[in-house]
Amino acid sequence: MYYLEKLSNGIEVLVIPQHETQAASVMMMVNVGSREENAKNTGVSHFIEHLLFKGTKKYPNTEILSRTLDAVGAEFNAYTSKDHTAYYIKIQHEKLCLAFDVLSDMLYNPLFAAEEIERERGVILEEINMYEDNPMMSSEDLFEQTLFDDATCLGRSVIGTKRSIAGMTRNTILAYRKSWYASHHVLLVVSGRVPEKEHLKKDIEKMFNKKQANGRRLKRSSYINTLAKPQVAVKFKDTEQVHLVMGVPGISYTHKDRFALAVANRILGGSMSSRLFINIRERQGLCYYIRSSADSYADAGSWYVRAGLDKSRIHEAIRLILKELNRLKTKGVTLKELKEAKEGVRGSTMLQVEDSLSIAQFFGTRKLLVNEIKTPEEVLAEIDRVTRADIQRVSMQLLKKNKLALAIIGPFEDTQQFHPLLQL
Repeated sequence: MYYLEKLSNGIEVLVIPQHETQAASVMMMVNVGSREENAKNTGVSHFIEHLLFKGTKKYPNTEILSRTLDAVGAEFNAYTSKDHTAYYIKIQHEKLCLAFDVLSDMLYNPLFAAEEIERERGVILEEINMYEDNPMMSSEDLFEQTLFDDATCLGRSVIGTKRSIAGMTRNTILAYRKSWYASHHVLLVVSGRVPEKEHLKKDIEKMFNKKQANGRRLKRSSYINTLAKPQVAVKFKDTEQVHLVMGVPGISYTHKDRFALAVANRILGGSMSSRLFINIRERQGLCYYIRSSADSYADAGSWYVRAGLDKSRIHEAIRLILKELNRLKTKGVTLKELKEAKEGVRGSTMLQVEDSLSIAQFFGTRKLLVNEIKTPEEVLAEIDRVTRADIQRVSMQLLKKNKLALAIIGPFEDTQQFHPLLQL
């Protein structure tokens, strides 16, 4: 279903052929994200992501680069996370070499023109304003700052701060890019309808097998969560709706319980038939939206609930959410819930891997971060092995009072009123 190659310059290539589609996707993944930054250069990974679209040797400005891809109907974009950055193009399979050409020029020949840096600085500052004006978006950042501590690598925001972005110099950007965008940090994932193996290898080698100055070898220190008591962060905003994120440290990509957590999360708040959605939204009418998520990094994670709540009933909502968390860890789940959750995870996984771009991310993220590849079939087999006992065990291990973090954005200034509510 897939195969791996390694170019002589150190770039790894992961290919997942899908002959039933007319599309091909290329995802260039770089093993660097905001966790490699410090307090002074926070936001530089995301800044570089923006700038690679602003001009290369062959495509010297955004208009030329965009028109080139728009002319063939391609989908293209990028994202930065805490532990990696990815650039991707989904294109008709006959034009696959165009995708290679654009991405390789972004990797090897970015211009970083001074005027583009200044222009993009303004764009990112407005992006920060957008996040700050939208509590539904910024509440998760506040939660991670609270859970992981905003002085740590996982606690800082991916986008940076107004101060760090305003002070970001071209030299800082170039030095960071030189350190981290070296070949041994790059994974190229190609999925969809692709040429036969030898033909594809020649195309990739032509575009990507170029020498670079040696960059920094990744030495990512393990993150250790030191939460010893419940933490509360409140950001005042004069709104009618309160945005809340509450949760605990989770588990890493490679943890043995990650599949049990995926099923537990589905039952708790991962769908519109979940416990939180039915009991908090449908039966109590306490919120407009409520859901739970389990996020993982190479060495850490988080399990949390997000909700948009009636400000006059915020205390009641917190109590009821915690009641559901406590019920999950003390009483477990029913056989019916377990069966339905497994089927739900199976269905969403199979829908995800129908798309060439999604399957590139599915395979690529795990390979890049933990050097492990699991096929969808292998993941589903792991899901099928999850038991009720597994769910209760992982819930009891993670859902602890002293590990709770609560972040609230709304018309409140006093954090003390919320501390007594955090009983789990």
